[in-house]
Amino acid sequence: MNKKALRSRIIRALKQTQSIDQNLYQKLFEHPDWQTAKTVAVTLSAPIELDTAPIIDRALSQGKRVVVPRTLPDFQMEFVAYDHTTPLFQTAFGIMEPKGGSVIAKPEIDLIIVPGLAFASRTHDRLGFGGGFYDRYLADYQGHTISLARGPQLFETPNWDVNQFDIKIQTIIS
Repeated sequence: MNKKALRSRIIRALKQTQSIDQNLYQKLFEHPDWQTAKTVAVTLSAPIELDTAPIIDRALSQGKRVVVPRTLPDFQMEFVAYDHTTPLFQTAFGIMEPKGGSVIAKPEIDLIIVPGLAFASRTHDRLGFGGGFYDRYLADYQGHTISLARGPQLFETPNWDVNQFDIKIQTIIS
């Protein structure tokens, strides 16, 4: 299946998914990479995505530094320190991003919770939202990556085209 068609299908399925699997959060919080991480990168979730507020709240309550992405020209991004007082703005894509703030260097990020639309449990491939921001960022990232996948997002093997620029996720929690 081509990526565009699969993205549309998964987005429709996620819009119909009402339940939030608390088990995904619990599995994340029990994972060794979470427990040892001092700095955690996570998105400010969009409506169809798994709500990241519980992840952010848990990280902050455990004294972890939270960083969130900010997009840049040429499909690049950076991560900025975040807490509940960080000023935000809405991008043209409807995504909330930090306005200003301290950019955190890539080597300082211990764990990135990587968003996506589809994940292959056997091969650890990920289908993103189509901009390539995370693939570019992760290309030389040396820390840990985890993705959380709800039912409609999980495939045993990718049924989408995987190319040389697609970066695999180390751990997929489902």
